[in-house]
Amino acid sequence: MWNPLHFAVYYQNLDLLKYFIKEMKVNMALTAPRPPAENEREAVNNERYTEDKLMLVVMAYNKRNPAILKFLLDEGYKYWPSKKTVEKLLRSRLIEELTSRIE
Repeated sequence: MWNPLHFAVYYQNLDLLKYFIKEMKVNMALTAPRPPAENEREAVNNERYTEDKLMLVVMAYNKRNPAILKFLLDEGYKYWPSKKTVEKLLRSRLIEELTSRIE
């Protein structure tokens, strides 16, 4: 089940996302990952499945919204895995997307 942060990113509402995070103090560490009900992988292995932990970032990337993506990366730096891991994940998604367009 999605929470308000997921819906704000999905519907590309940066103002609402900022409100939830900055004004309402929604804990991104608890709300940003993929909800347990949607996680088909091991719930205890967050290091191995970084995409589950970065669901909001991946959603923003998929929506092609650079403002939301930048906000999430700037605000969530404490919660996301290392910058290198985030870059690797987003780069791999971009490569997959470009490869599928070529084929």
